[in-house]
Amino acid sequence: MILLMLLHPVLLLQLLLLILLCHLLLLFLLFLLNILPLLLPLLLLLLLLLFLDPSDVVLWMNALMVFFAASARARSQYCSDEFEEAWNFLVEHLVQKVLAELGFGPLDIIFAIGMSATRLK
Repeated sequence: MILLMLLHPVLLLQLLLLILLCHLLLLFLLFLLNILPLLLPLLLLLLLLLFLDPSDVVLWMNALMVFFAASARARSQYCSDEFEEAWNFLVEHLVQKVLAELGFGPLDIIFAIGMSATRLK
C-alpha cells in the first residue's frame, strides 16, 4: 500500500486501468468458454451454407436442428462422439450429392470402391 502511495497519480491510474482490462479480458474468455457449445450448430450451418445449393439448405437445417435439439435436451454440452457423428453424416451426404451431380450412380460407386480395395492388397 505504501508503494502505491509513492507512485505518481498517473502511473497509479494506468496500473488500475491495466488491472481492470485484465479482469474484463478474463471475464470475456470465461463467457466464450460457456457459450462455445451453443455456437457449434451455427458454425456447422455456416459450413453447410458455403457448400450447398440454396434448395438443399432447408433439408440440412432440419437435420442439424433435429440432431442438436435431441442433444441439447439431454445436456447443455456436446461430446466429441456426437460431433463426429454429425460431421460424418454431413460428409457422407455431401459426397453422395457431389457424386450424383457428376453422374455417378450406385453401381459406379460400388465398382470404384471394389477397384480401390483390390489395389490396396
